[in-house]
Amino acid sequence: MGVDMWAAELLLRMKEQQAYQDVELCLALPFEGYNADWDDWHRKRMDFIRRYAEKVLILCEAPSSESYKKRNYYMVEQAGYMIAVYDNAHNMRSGTQQAVNYAKKKGLQIIYIHPDTAQVAMEDTTLWKK
Repeated sequence: MGVDMWAAELLLRMKEQQAYQDVELCLALPFEGYNADWDDWHRKRMDFIRRYAEKVLILCEAPSSESYKKRNYYMVEQAGYMIAVYDNAHNMRSGTQQAVNYAKKKGLQIIYIHPDTAQVAMEDTTLWKK
């Protein structure tokens, strides 16, 4: 849920335009059934996204914290750069934080968008700490 779902829906909308028809949506899912505890509305949104994605990859057979890590690392490995809606000022452990840290380690250029202010930065988000 969240930014991942929003971005996928936005991409599908963009693909309705001629200029974006060659863009492919690839979903990297941690395991089948990862969304079993989501509410019905979010599950239906994801079902729609899955139906129209060019590729759906299930990265692990069983649920575990390792399956989410594998998914996050896979997405970074496929990326040429990263756009992260992220604020590290709260020091919360999250999949986004894990992906950002791995992207830094891999030397990817990261564009940060602050989730509350929409401020865009190319540097580490420590500039947002109060």
